[in-house]
Amino acid sequence: MNHQDMLDKIDTLYEGRQTGDISRMHEVLAPGAEFQFVGEKTIVDAFPGGASGNPSEIASALFEQLDMQSRERIESVIEGRKVAVLVKATLCAKGGEPFEHLMFDLWEFNDDGLITRGRQFQDTAKIIAELS
Repeated sequence: MNHQDMLDKIDTLYEGRQTGDISRMHEVLAPGAEFQFVGEKTIVDAFPGGASGNPSEIASALFEQLDMQSRERIESVIEGRKVAVLVKATLCAKGGEPFEHLMFDLWEFNDDGLITRGRQFQDTAKIIAELS
């Protein structure tokens, strides 16, 4: 799989997250794909969908509480079938004020070019505070 195809699939995943169209996400996720927020367990478990490893459940929980108004890929590094991506996004809790937020994601792909695993590092405490 070439590097641009991997980045395009990650962009499709983010587009699904930004628009709320979960079907876009399923276009690029392998069956049984996993997703995880990384951080201190009690904070991650309080995060929308944080206790789940299922990408659809996490996305649904996020859509209900947190809008992604914009996003920009700042940097990416690709090694083998893994892609690390730094994203700057403008997020907004329902009824709240927009705020800028950085996320660092590590994505893994299978031989078919589908995403099998994602891990996201971010300031979960900031988002929980914005949701309060």
